[in-house]
Amino acid sequence: MFGYTKQMVLKGKEFARQLPVNFLAKNAVHFKSNLSYICPDIFLYYFKTVCMMPDGTLFLYKVWPLALSFPYFKKRIQHHSMKGVIDIQRLWRKRKIKTQGIRYLVVHDPWTSNYYHWMTQALPRLLLAQSQNLPFVLLLPANHCSEFHVKSLLIFNIKNWVPLETDRTYFEVHDLIFPSHDIQIGDYHDDLIQELAARLRPINPPESECSYLFIHRGSKSSRNIINEDEVLNVFLSWGFSVVSFENLTFEEQRAMAGNATILAGVHGAGLTNMLFMDKGAKVLELTSVLNGNQYYYYTLSNALGHDYFYQECTPEIEGKSIQEANILVDLELLNSNISRMVNPVHD
Repeated sequence: MFGYTKQMVLKGKEFARQLPVNFLAKNAVHFKSNLSYICPDIFLYYFKTVCMMPDGTLFLYKVWPLALSFPYFKKRIQHHSMKGVIDIQRLWRKRKIKTQGIRYLVVHDPWTSNYYHWMTQALPRLLLAQSQNLPFVLLLPANHCSEFHVKSLLIFNIKNWVPLETDRTYFEVHDLIFPSHDIQIGDYHDDLIQELAARLRPINPPESECSYLFIHRGSKSSRNIINEDEVLNVFLSWGFSVVSFENLTFEEQRAMAGNATILAGVHGAGLTNMLFMDKGAKVLELTSVLNGNQYYYYTLSNALGHDYFYQECTPEIEGKSIQEANILVDLELLNSNISRMVNPVHD
């Protein structure tokens, strides 16, 4: 059928979410529009022969990009048109991936070179494939070579894979497994993400005296805190350790977050490390935008069973996106939010 068969491996269901612990009525639209998510059924697709772009987009019949391979955000995001595929076939070189008598697996997409997308999109799809106990060889673009890619794959006992060129090359693949890409970006199948977190958490993390972490983004060119010195002093006064995750190895991040009971930071990939925290931890997100769309860490906190707190901050320049805006943090409100996390009796 359509060049592939499919197998349902995880039944879809509706997941309800809790409002933030410190929910404010003025932000109702942002959160109440995301209080539930109907996750679709999750499949493994099996292809005898299919062509693939380096970014993981599949196409059949030489020109037909497959929607099932597009990342899903609101409406599916299509990275290649039929005309584009034809142009690629005319101008790019084609490489046939050798048949080895074993299936190949693809779990990446155009964004999974990024930490958040790798950890919350690619690894759950890898977990789905492994749940069926089918032997496979992973196909992975050459640009997926960061330390976190390599070290996280080791947790799943994957030490070798076939690297894919990313320079004007497309691929013909035989016997391919393609896990479903139908979970909305920023949403999760809670059962699957909890199973993933259980695999990722360090078994016996080294003892740490401090269990409160604030993520410092000092090396970044955007999403900086305008009154950073004052904000750092507030966190330090409450006993937080200030950590720059980008300066740590994957295993150091895993161990440090695995010991934490509170994780706080500006909206960004560092908050993904809540995956390593025990269920019931607390997460504080400092954000410049509350519009119902940028809800990734609110929903991830809920899926993992953590208590989610947030603080809306003033952007330096109005209209800047959540990924670009530098922010001014209200110190009085910050102290209040931290107090509610450290002393939950207040709630």
